[in-house]
Amino acid sequence: MGKGFIPSSELRISDVVQRVERMPINPRARRRRSHSRDSGLRRFELTENLAFGSNATAYLLQWTGAAYVAQSDVSFEGYDIFSKFNQKDKPTGQDGARGYAQWYWDRRIWEIVQLEHQARWIEFYLTAALATTDASKGCDNVTYHDGYQPNTAVTTIYNKSASSDYIFEGDDNDRGMAKYDPADDKYTIVQFECP
Repeated sequence: MGKGFIPSSELRISDVVQRVERMPINPRARRRRSHSRDSGLRRFELTENLAFGSNATAYLLQWTGAAYVAQSDVSFEGYDIFSKFNQKDKPTGQDGARGYAQWYWDRRIWEIVQLEHQARWIEFYLTAALATTDASKGCDNVTYHDGYQPNTAVTTIYNKSASSDYIFEGDDNDRGMAKYDPADDKYTIVQFECP
């Protein structure tokens, strides 16, 4: 997964979560605690796709001293109350995506407040020559940046429209970059290596 710029607000959230999750936990009370007020903020991993404006089951992520590991015995429902996630301009909510949820007493639910998004950029290699008359072409050896790799690997990239036909052309195995277009749910070429 590519790493992008991390806003200071997310760093503060991460710091709070790490301090909370390093607190001793009684194993017999884990499932009860996953719904308690003891940890008002939780780092989690989705166990299923999150539907727009809905809810999904998630596992608590526990710090082991070396990495965050999903605790399959500590599950809870995360809610997308304000329909902020898994929409066309914010593609999020894939099974396995990680984020933060906060406990809200007024509704007694875990509300999702931050969630990973699909990779915004990819690097790729053409599997065949691309002409300015081609709307799309196959690709492989894809590297994902600034977000998670979608469950369905990217095997097709799309040429950008010009006043006539399309902008880019390239030879078989040429390397390029493409940007995710959430409105059309596809990756569109933005650059090729120089000939």
